[in-house]
Amino acid sequence: MMSLILELNKEKWFNKVVHFVSDRINKERIKKAYYLKTINETAKIVSDLKEIVDAGSYLKLALLKNDTPYDFDRLDGEGVVEVVESFYELYLVIDVDDNYYFVIIKENNFFRDKPINELEYIKKVTPFWYKVYFFNRKRINN
Repeated sequence: MMSLILELNKEKWFNKVVHFVSDRINKERIKKAYYLKTINETAKIVSDLKEIVDAGSYLKLALLKNDTPYDFDRLDGEGVVEVVESFYELYLVIDVDDNYYFVIIKENNFFRDKPINELEYIKKVTPFWYKVYFFNRKRINN
């Protein structure tokens, strides 16, 4: 289901990433941007994600379970789905100079009318053959 949502909102996802990385990467300099996965909030998931990225353990990162914060079985009368309160979206951004960045954006849906999104982590990494690890991920820019 997450892929369907992403397909319908590629521009929204891309604009969100651009907003959070704009102090490091100009929108026009982004060559490729990929949504990699969503991971629901747990005890120390952010520190685990940071350690994995810092260690260059991309296979481990690729094998992490992709969570679905949207529970489509719990639709209310207005068509609103129940959402996990906090979750993280992981992105890979590549600029025109072939600089690679992992970006983690925290989503907090405590306030239903206005979710709180914030940049949790951005890390420039050595270029790697990302398609080996993330071959089936969704590109969110043209």
